[in-house]
Amino acid sequence: MKKYRRFCLGYLLSSLRCYEEIRVKRQCQNLLAVSRKLFTYLGDFSDLLREIMAEVRNLTNAERCSLFLLDPDQQDLVAKVFDGISTGEAISEMRIPIGQGIAGHGATTGKLLNIRDAYNHPLFYRGIDEATGFRTRNILCFPIRDEKGIVDVKSYVLGVAQLCNKINGLYFDAFDEQIATAFSIYCGISIMHSIVYKKMQDAQARNKLSNEIMMYHMKVEESAVQALLNCGDDHNIKDFNKFHFSPRNVPYKHIPCYTIKMFTDLNFLKQIKMPTLARY
Repeated sequence: MKKYRRFCLGYLLSSLRCYEEIRVKRQCQNLLAVSRKLFTYLGDFSDLLREIMAEVRNLTNAERCSLFLLDPDQQDLVAKVFDGISTGEAISEMRIPIGQGIAGHGATTGKLLNIRDAYNHPLFYRGIDEATGFRTRNILCFPIRDEKGIVDVKSYVLGVAQLCNKINGLYFDAFDEQIATAFSIYCGISIMHSIVYKKMQDAQARNKLSNEIMMYHMKVEESAVQALLNCGDDHNIKDFNKFHFSPRNVPYKHIPCYTIKMFTDLNFLKQIKMPTLARY
């Protein structure tokens, strides 16, 4: 029996290590696939948030999910996505104070919380369940950070994600915590890149509009160009080509004509065409 136990123990330990390697490999493959998928939604922030919560819900086998983003101006957590559905499609925008409830605790401390019995936990905020009619059993709450949050967990919290009610299980385990911790970095990077991408799009749109407005006001009608070229005035002011001549003696409406006269006298029309000069 001792030999049999030693043999079984070695076999079980080897099987356990093999299972752990397979699990880690599958986890890395899933996270890589999710990260690739998330970057296809950078152009639409709402779709990105929905995709983030759908993926993390599938990875952890959770029944419901919600995502609260930090509003630094009002110091609130805003529910942009609830249960994988935009709040505008299900319920009105939900705001909770940054220090309230489990989500508020996760945002202020930057730490993951795994709660097995939500209603007996002192931090549990029942307002969300009362607003949605959903019964929460257990919660896995984790902060979402950008890449700088790896060093400083508090300063770079962008929001908080909450997973509710483990499916086919009593509660979320250590494996779910590992997935959530790894996935939070992907979420933060994707959200930050989406925000930057949106700002770039807005800047490009403003720049394009400014250029169109500037080009509209700089546009010269062809009739004005032809009127300048066909001007019948002889433009022969005394001492025009003398050094002491003052430009203020030229009538304002004739300034373009005298400009062309200067270019003509200096023989500059070899480098530029007359209609182009007149339009300029």
